[in-house]
Amino acid sequence: MAVAYAFFRNREDAEDIVQEVLFKLFKRGLSEEDNVEALAVRATKNACVSEWRKRRLRCAEALGTKHESLPAKSRTDAATEAGDRMDILARAISCLPRSERRLILLRQAGLESEEISLVTGIPLRSVRTIISSARRHLIQMMETES
Repeated sequence: MAVAYAFFRNREDAEDIVQEVLFKLFKRGLSEEDNVEALAVRATKNACVSEWRKRRLRCAEALGTKHESLPAKSRTDAATEAGDRMDILARAISCLPRSERRLILLRQAGLESEEISLVTGIPLRSVRTIISSARRHLIQMMETES
């Protein structure tokens, strides 16, 4: 669990990875000469990298569909462009890691950092750090789409 948590910094993601790895190890079957700990650590690292790649690919695909369904004339309309930017932002938010997405959505709902800290039980400094990191990620994703 520590390996997966260190990779994703998110308890739910780490638990999902560990569950997947344990299932695969159980399915594979182990013998007495297998070093179970080494196999588990290696499998966990590989599963983390695979999951990270899948997420990056899904995000790239989601963000890559920027204007495909819109007719050319409507793209010039300022209101439509603003709506398009909001759609891109929503897709970018959905691509954030769970911990960042959760806090950004709470911030969008109008909660201040102190309130988010109280609601989630996350220390105030951590809330501010996570939100800052999420904003940087969103800016990077939005800039690549512009």
